[in-house]
Amino acid sequence: MPALDSLMEAGRLAVLRTERGRLRPLWRWAYAGVVRACSAYLRAGEPQSTAYIGGSVGSGRPVYGLSDLDLAVVVPGDGRAPGASSARVRRRWDRLTRALPLMADVVDCCVYEDAHLRDALADSTITYGLDRPVAGPAPAVYHGPSADADKMRLLERPELYGATAAWRRVAGPDRRLADPARDAQRRRIAAWLELQFLWRLAVELCLDPGRPGAASMCVKLVAEPARMSMWLSEGRRTGGREQTLKEVLVHMPDEAPALNRALALQRALTTTPNPPLREFLRAFVRLSSRIAGEIGAELGGTSRTEVALLGGDESELALPHGGWEPTGPWPPSAAPRLLALADWRALAYPTMPDETFALVAGDPGDPDRLAAAALVMEKGPYATLQAGGLLIRPFHGGRARLRAVQCSVTDPVSFALVEGRATASFPDVLGWSAHDAARRGVAEHGAWLAQHPVPAEPSGEHLGILIGAARAALFLESTEQSRPELALTAAATARALADRATGARGAAEAAWEAYRQFARDWKSPPAATVIALDEAVRALPPYAR
Repeated sequence: MPALDSLMEAGRLAVLRTERGRLRPLWRWAYAGVVRACSAYLRAGEPQSTAYIGGSVGSGRPVYGLSDLDLAVVVPGDGRAPGASSARVRRRWDRLTRALPLMADVVDCCVYEDAHLRDALADSTITYGLDRPVAGPAPAVYHGPSADADKMRLLERPELYGATAAWRRVAGPDRRLADPARDAQRRRIAAWLELQFLWRLAVELCLDPGRPGAASMCVKLVAEPARMSMWLSEGRRTGGREQTLKEVLVHMPDEAPALNRALALQRALTTTPNPPLREFLRAFVRLSSRIAGEIGAELGGTSRTEVALLGGDESELALPHGGWEPTGPWPPSAAPRLLALADWRALAYPTMPDETFALVAGDPGDPDRLAAAALVMEKGPYATLQAGGLLIRPFHGGRARLRAVQCSVTDPVSFALVEGRATASFPDVLGWSAHDAARRGVAEHGAWLAQHPVPAEPSGEHLGILIGAARAALFLESTEQSRPELALTAAATARALADRATGARGAAEAAWEAYRQFARDWKSPPAATVIALDEAVRALPPYAR
């Protein structure tokens, strides 16, 4: 509905241009009215639920016309039917947005069951369940009885000061939510996950630089990483963006031009200025590199585990989504070398093996180049840019999830492959250690195995995830036996599984051949082959125990 969209944009601009004048109390009242009305509707039938408003509105620093309404509804849950009460609230939200489609553009609504929320607040997806005993099934984020989309969002973005730090209660009983105190390593992980989120926003901005709020987003690309740097280096919290920029100026004199420019742009937002994207994106790259350097320096004296990398030759890759075949605006050039992508997500999130990335030339501080790289491949290899100790994978949507930006601490395997090393150096710290990455991989694949028995007509995707489950278990076993090694590809995983136990050799070799055929021509694997591999994988000690 273009006419309605134009009307909404005109209304938004009218609010923005008057939000610092005498009409500000009116806009405050209007925002509060929308929040109260939404909360009342969503809580109907769930009287013990509580509604919170977060973001800049919750913290009391909104820019009316730009600030979204981040609404969270927390329900007590029903022990006899987990998920039932949150599902009822979500159904009400779906009905509301169907009746008033524009509501989804104004309000971002998340629903949590009390137990799930408190569980998620104590952790991140990187560290989830790692403080629990190794014996027995570990909890999982993406599969299993506690899997929940809103909980996943919270764990993937625990926010710098804690997810509920900016929450303000709107209606319902006081649940006295509090983010648990974080040690230094958990602060580093939260900061890196927040940087991941910012890089996804930066790519979306480059793809649509004329979007509403683009100038405000430019300020965010400077202010938020500056805030992260202050939090990591000094443990100091800062307030709104303007206050943050003022405070950071004292501590980052080398970035004074960018910080002053961001401060001036923040004060001019109500005049709807043109977004200086190129200038601010370059500053964002520098600040991202600075954060990676600070994390690396803080962990400089930490012991490390050298993990042997098995396989990985381009000739043995099985690529069901094809090799380097640009579908977007990319100049003709020789196909780059494909490298195995075995980052944290590849290890811990059940998916098909042999994901790959390819280094491409270009400056990630150039909005046009960043946008082109984001569009070059709809599937298959990840185009990867380098800058200042970073690997940047500028894809949008689900492809960028947890891998938009990496440094040598967070993705030691990719950096080892780029540098031509046969081992990857994992820091021995919570979440980023080789052992912790393997434990998270086993937890997620174990939950997937519990939910997915072999179907009557198994798919190649099912076979691929079984191979990934084998890789995670073999990786964990190797770290526990002090001979850490990681198979980079499906072929290397099959070889490692075959070498581990005589009884698994036939299943592993047949599974690799079936998966290679699937990757070549999408031929479904024989059921007997998948059943044999499934039995061999489930017999591995990390799953059997």
